[in-house]
Amino acid sequence: MKKKQMLFDFEMILISFSIAIFTLGYTYFSFFIAGYCALKLKSLKYPAILVILFSFVFTSGTLISFWNILISKYDSIYTSDILYRIRFFWIRIFFSIGILIYVCRLSYQQILRFVYYISVPLTIAGLFQFLEAPFERVTMLASEHSAAGMYYVFMLPLLLEYYKISKKSRFWIILFIILGLFIRSKAQILVLPLMLLYFVFKSENKKLKRTVMGIVLVGIVSLPFILRIPQLNSINHFITVLREYGIGGLTEKNQIWTSFTLRFSSFLTAVQLFGENLLGTGFGAFHPEYILKMTSNSVQAQMTGIEITGTLKNELYATPKAIFFEYLVSCGLFFLVPIIFLIIRFYKSPVSNLIKASMYSLIIISLMVELSPFLTFLAINMMLLYKSTKKNGKHNILHQGQTRIE
Repeated sequence: MKKKQMLFDFEMILISFSIAIFTLGYTYFSFFIAGYCALKLKSLKYPAILVILFSFVFTSGTLISFWNILISKYDSIYTSDILYRIRFFWIRIFFSIGILIYVCRLSYQQILRFVYYISVPLTIAGLFQFLEAPFERVTMLASEHSAAGMYYVFMLPLLLEYYKISKKSRFWIILFIILGLFIRSKAQILVLPLMLLYFVFKSENKKLKRTVMGIVLVGIVSLPFILRIPQLNSINHFITVLREYGIGGLTEKNQIWTSFTLRFSSFLTAVQLFGENLLGTGFGAFHPEYILKMTSNSVQAQMTGIEITGTLKNELYATPKAIFFEYLVSCGLFFLVPIIFLIIRFYKSPVSNLIKASMYSLIIISLMVELSPFLTFLAINMMLLYKSTKKNGKHNILHQGQTRIE
């Protein structure tokens, strides 16, 4: 029995580690882990909304992409890029399905422990980075700060939930929380206060509310100092220039970073493309569509920057710079409708506010962050919702929406 438990823990640690390093690009390792998890497919019940989401995203994004190639919608120089992007999304979808199959076999507490195992190698990496350069920004095991920020805001509430049931884990959880504050990505800085306000809004603890209100007041008083943080200072300058000069002022002449102009122009292009193609443009179509928009009389064509210039010369690759918008542009309503239903189910569910906070934070930060196992995180959150309703013996709100896969 002890040997069986050790093998189970080793398996969980290995699979959780594959999520921790996912953004570093170990494609073959990810495929191996996803394939291993897929072999465990049994006659289990999976939340229908996830099955629909994964199926719709895979099918719509792929078929539209191949149709674009078949009818030569874009210049042939973009074909290899489209095929590469199809591969890019296939890896993420396949990996997410594998993790879904695995966590479906776990209990509520085991899924939380699984998330805890993801956090441990991230914490260790973050600790080494902090000791090497104290008080500098850390990335843990993510490929960039923004990706690390998504890991952090997704995992923080789940680790706090696990903190309540596992005394042995508390040291590593506290260390993760502290070190994660040194990620300091712009997206993370924006989402964390929203998470805090959500807890205050949902809490019935008057003492907690008074404490948080005090923190908010201190924050308002300290605002001039807070805005000097480089990440926030750049955002403040961007908003100031946009307000005074409009989109035409978003240039290097006004000291606007090229990453800002590229992101903002990508966002505007993504919104336009979704409005024009409600059923999606397919995987990989954003790059040629972005170039078309930026060389036309569109609003965002006024923006300049080194990265924009490189993209227009086809030297750099354009994306919406946010994983949510990338799926939205690629799959259109086939992605948006299931996501809306998923959020509604979370809102109506009796699941812990910490689980809900993880889900809401994930959705918000996905509007700003590109590189992340977004669908994998969705699968974990959804299975926690499903297992929580079963664990508590309450009416299972997913009971009428399950898919049995033999």
